[in-house]
Amino acid sequence: MKRHSIGMMRARYLFGDATGDPVADRVLEALRAHPAGSTRTEIRDILERNKNAERLRQALVLLRQTGLARRATEETGGRQAESWFAR
Repeated sequence: MKRHSIGMMRARYLFGDATGDPVADRVLEALRAHPAGSTRTEIRDILERNKNAERLRQALVLLRQTGLARRATEETGGRQAESWFAR
C-alpha cells in the first residue's frame, strides 16, 4: 500500500469524510445532495460563483484523490461533458 494512502485512511478514520478544506467539504456536501451528478458549472453556481476555476479544480482533485468523489466524462462532439458524483 502506498504511504500516502495510509495517511489518507488515517485522516478519514479521524475526521470522517471531512477533508479539512472548506471548499472541498462544501463541494462534497453539494454532490451528496445531487446523486445524479453535477457539472462544474453547477458546482460553481452552488458555491455562488465565489471561487475561481483553479480553486474549484483543487477542491475536486482533493475529493477524487481521497476517494470521496468520482468524475465521469461524456463525449458530446465538442468539448467533453464532465460530471462529478459523491462516493
